[in-house]
Amino acid sequence: MESENGVKRKLILIDGYSLLFRAFFAGQALTTSDKRPTGALYGLANMLLSVLQSDKPDAIMVCWDAHAPTFREQEFIDYKAHRPSAAPELKEQMPVARQLVSAFGIPCVELAGYEADDIIGTLAHKGKAEGYQVIVITGDSDQLQLVDDHRVIVEITQRGVSERKAYDRQAVYDRYGVWPEQIPDFKALTGDASDNIPGVPGIGEKTAAKLLQQFGTLENLLEHLDQVTPPRIQQALKEAKEQALFSKRLATIVCDVPLEVEIVPYSPSEADWQRVRAIFRDLEFRSLLARIPQPSSPLAAREEEAPEERFDVAYRPIRDAAALKHALEVVKTKGRVAIRLELEGDAPLDAKLRGVAFAVEETEGENGGFKPSSYYVAIQEPEAIGGLWSFGEGGASDQEGGYVASLQELEPLFNASGIRRLVYQAKQVLIVLQRHGVRPLPFDFDVQIAAYLLDAGRSAYPLMDIAETYLRRRLELEDAFAPAERLMVEAGAILALEQPLERQLETNGMTKVFYEIEMPLVPVLAAIEQHGLLVDVDYLSVLSQKMAEQIAKIAAEIYELAGMEFNIGSPKQLQEVLFNKLQLPRGKKTKTGYSTGADLLEQLAPRYEIARKILEYREMAKLKATYADALVRLVRPDTHRVHTSLNQTITSTGRLSSSDPNLQNIPIRSEVGRQIRRAFIAPNGYKLLSCDYSQIELRVLAHVSDDPTLIQAFLNDEDIHAATAATVFGVEVAQVTPEQRRLAKTINFAVIYGQSAFSLAATLGVETGVAHEWIQAYFARLPGVKRYIEEIKELAHRQGWVQTLFGRRRYLPDLHSGNHQIRQAAERAAINMPIQGTAADIMKLAMIRVYHHLNAREDCALLLQVHDELLFEVKEEEIEACVAEIVPLMQEAYPLKVPLKVDAKVGTDWANMENVTSPLPKR
Repeated sequence: MESENGVKRKLILIDGYSLLFRAFFAGQALTTSDKRPTGALYGLANMLLSVLQSDKPDAIMVCWDAHAPTFREQEFIDYKAHRPSAAPELKEQMPVARQLVSAFGIPCVELAGYEADDIIGTLAHKGKAEGYQVIVITGDSDQLQLVDDHRVIVEITQRGVSERKAYDRQAVYDRYGVWPEQIPDFKALTGDASDNIPGVPGIGEKTAAKLLQQFGTLENLLEHLDQVTPPRIQQALKEAKEQALFSKRLATIVCDVPLEVEIVPYSPSEADWQRVRAIFRDLEFRSLLARIPQPSSPLAAREEEAPEERFDVAYRPIRDAAALKHALEVVKTKGRVAIRLELEGDAPLDAKLRGVAFAVEETEGENGGFKPSSYYVAIQEPEAIGGLWSFGEGGASDQEGGYVASLQELEPLFNASGIRRLVYQAKQVLIVLQRHGVRPLPFDFDVQIAAYLLDAGRSAYPLMDIAETYLRRRLELEDAFAPAERLMVEAGAILALEQPLERQLETNGMTKVFYEIEMPLVPVLAAIEQHGLLVDVDYLSVLSQKMAEQIAKIAAEIYELAGMEFNIGSPKQLQEVLFNKLQLPRGKKTKTGYSTGADLLEQLAPRYEIARKILEYREMAKLKATYADALVRLVRPDTHRVHTSLNQTITSTGRLSSSDPNLQNIPIRSEVGRQIRRAFIAPNGYKLLSCDYSQIELRVLAHVSDDPTLIQAFLNDEDIHAATAATVFGVEVAQVTPEQRRLAKTINFAVIYGQSAFSLAATLGVETGVAHEWIQAYFARLPGVKRYIEEIKELAHRQGWVQTLFGRRRYLPDLHSGNHQIRQAAERAAINMPIQGTAADIMKLAMIRVYHHLNAREDCALLLQVHDELLFEVKEEEIEACVAEIVPLMQEAYPLKVPLKVDAKVGTDWANMENVTSPLPKR
């Protein structure tokens, strides 16, 4: 079956639940305003739109697992039995997922007794027979066995569901060393842990591939066991012969399921798109609405979209050099421009620049309304030179007759003085432009950062959502898949958003935070991300092996304590061992049994060694996977460094967060955390310099509480934790033991975080009554702190929000929750946010001051901000000078009633650092 132009028609088969699961675990935990979980649904909807846009299928179907036992489960009771039950938040999204797919007009296919794999296999064979090119989209590698020359391609989702890797026959062989049709034989030998298929004990992937390269099939292998070497493998096959054959049956996809389904052309109607629009609105997927084609009927559009109008711009695509020159003159005349980049790829360190849209307030709409003029110009394909991009002179035309410019021609847009520049995601824009050889002047306004400040409790800030909230307009197009028009609309929206956002910032008292902290921080973060951190790859390889041995040792200790071996990572088996066999105290009951989470284990750890060991096992396994193994993969080949992303719009307190890799979560004081930090090193001729604020949150607490005792202790440069220990335990400061100081330190920070006596008792492993007495003794010594806590809770209940010293707000709607636990959590946030948020603001001010100071030096670079610490890379001979300059800049970042103090350390790696003399803080 071919289209009119002779191209083979395309059938796409989607593994519904596989992609839904991947979207759930890879995406954000999104919810609607009425608290319905939607993260997995958002990922699925986004993927469907992308498939329709990029693949343009002639037919498309989504296959699901039916809610009934399959023939595999009937034959093998343990098939997939070890898999934990789906999280309640995911289960709630499953039925809606089918409704979502059906709204697109895409057939949903399932059959009781069979898995989605079997449905896909059957439809793939049917599609081949009918002349389709078949593309299977899944997150399950089992389906690679369906690959068949170029008639069936399997695309495995990568990084959630946003990227896909295509497998033809050769790609399957390159990955496994066997051909697609040998995959069932391969899994029969190796087993499949994800499906609980047993396989043959002792045979791994390399051995299985060699055997199948020699013998072809499992059956032929078993018939010629006398030719198998070494003897150990031969014996393993003899002992597990029947198990191997049974495993192959379980692993083989059935391709003749009795389906009564026809493959029909996919041609969505206007009614389909209206249903998609309706379900997107119900799920609050505002950012996806613009990707839905608009109904062609004006009446239908008016009826469907009556509540809000579509955002409108005057489209002005650049057709030649003269038009570009004129557009840039308009920008200079108007003095205000919004810029939007067209990127290929999302990661700013890798994204290629394909086009630029920019908007100015040039014309008026009907009745004098605001209507921006938006320009678009394609950018010439660059060549990479020395890590940057080199462009030609421009002047070509693209396939649609538009002008293709070089970035040099657009320099006035980014660098001309006297122009106010507005963007969305300023850090990303800055990094991309700098990588492409442009050094733009600072951006003046970022609508994403402004929206974040105005509502810091949200999980994300898509431009579509911001426009709907503050403009009451939808960023939708006549053609949802027209990139130039989309970019022009978005540039126009950025321009229109500045005034309402700025008015709201002023109303909320956050203009200072925006213009003096967040916007100046953008180039600082961009510089940090592009510089990266050097890591010792060889050391990490050795560390990974050592950690694997340590994990095995801890597991053996757990087995000895349990009196049996079991899967430590299985909640179900852990429940059986801890609560049934060992009779440990149980915590709260969940849908899958009693909780084995960290909260319970931490409560049990002081009394039960097995709980301590399980926590140790989990931490070691997590750190091995997250750092020892992952850091090596994250080293960029062009820089030989790791480049973390510092996220500016994630936390509700104003703190920065770190991702890819997350360097905030490396334990600071544990030995395994030190081993991870040891991997970050200085290059030859340089050293790492750590400048760490000492007890900054307690100093902020002294300032906001105005407690005279706490203030005087800091003015006297006393050991705050020892002083607290002396009060709580009734001893002289000189007699405080290290253990008492450790307990007092926990109490100090428990107060900041609003912990209850019950929670503190669980943390310290003492009785609740004892913890209560300690807290009361603390408040008796520091009545100003107690007064602050009572006043801030009362203020938060009265106005619904709290703020930092700089005016950064956090809204706390859960203060009025009918649920006591939720309300208490909101009260703890009300106590903590002004302290932690102020400390975060001070750190950001310090980063800005230090960054601008270091711009004049080539021998010192800011590498990272993590917690209360700044990490630098400094030439060895300049250490003393840099310490003398940086420490005062940090200590004088903001005047408190007590001095800020910074401790400086130097070393060749991040773990092994020695104290250096630093200037004392001014008083």
